[in-house]
Amino acid sequence: MPKKNHEKARGLKNSVFNLAETGLILVAVPLIFQLVLSFQLSDALSKIEKQTLSRLRSTAIISAASQVSLHFYSIASLLTLFRFTRDPAIADGYRNGKQAAKESGNYLIELTRDRPDQRERAEKVVSLGEEAAAIISEFERPMEMGVTAVLEAPRVRREINRIFVPIITELDTLVKQERQRLTGEQPDFDLLFKLMCVGFIANLFLSGFLALFFSRSIISRIDRLTANLRSCAERGELAPNLQGRDEFVNLDKAFHRMNDSLTAIESRKREFVAMINHDLRTPLTTLQYVVALALKGSYGEFSEDEKTRLAQQEEKLIELVDYINEFLADEKKESEARKSVDDKHEGTH
Repeated sequence: MPKKNHEKARGLKNSVFNLAETGLILVAVPLIFQLVLSFQLSDALSKIEKQTLSRLRSTAIISAASQVSLHFYSIASLLTLFRFTRDPAIADGYRNGKQAAKESGNYLIELTRDRPDQRERAEKVVSLGEEAAAIISEFERPMEMGVTAVLEAPRVRREINRIFVPIITELDTLVKQERQRLTGEQPDFDLLFKLMCVGFIANLFLSGFLALFFSRSIISRIDRLTANLRSCAERGELAPNLQGRDEFVNLDKAFHRMNDSLTAIESRKREFVAMINHDLRTPLTTLQYVVALALKGSYGEFSEDEKTRLAQQEEKLIELVDYINEFLADEKKESEARKSVDDKHEGTH
């Protein structure tokens, strides 16, 4: 094998993984990275979801608190209006307003179920509202009769104001805290976007690095096998055995075993050719000359029958020597052709 290929062979690193393990790494490492990234994204999405739901809950609480406040103001306005008009429709309006205020208060309690401080305020508002409703119910009948409405009105107004002020105060405090919560809890969509971008880019680089690393290792080992196969075909010297435990090592060992077998066969062939040349052709040629001399009478006269047999033997010897000469000539041509190819291959490198 050319010197250049031997230098490459010395610089080739051993393979730690076989092809199955390499494929597993190429699939598993990016997959594990994706799973870790998925957990991070899931955690970020969970936080954003909680923050979004919290904001929606705060918005709903503020709306419900506003509705409760409006209902109480509406009740007070309708009650004052009824005092002067005695209109049954207005009476039905503030009765419906009491029921709506109660329902809105219960809904507010339900919305604040997982916020203890706010729930306590909502329950206090509902309790005060029920107390105000009881006072109004006591005043309804005299007010409808118009008998003691004038005398009872100032007392009822004071009682209602005594209750309405804490209600409005609690509702204002509740709304203020929920608005502060809305201001403080902002879903971090920027973090989610950054995680997605960083994860995508990092996974891209990781997959590319692994693919490049293993592809270079595999290609270099395939190049070694190709060079050894070419050298084996040209009967050149093979590079040293690959080291490691992958499938290419087994294939390279098979090439070396095949090359050793071919070398042994060529050695035996050369021995066979040498044996034919020295141990067979020379004696047969000598024997051919002896038979030819005998037929010419150099060793005395032979009978006709003996001459006939000697002539037959001479033909067989000539034919056998011709076969041997043809075989040796063909072998010489093959050797010269291999030498020419080797010289040409060396010249290209």
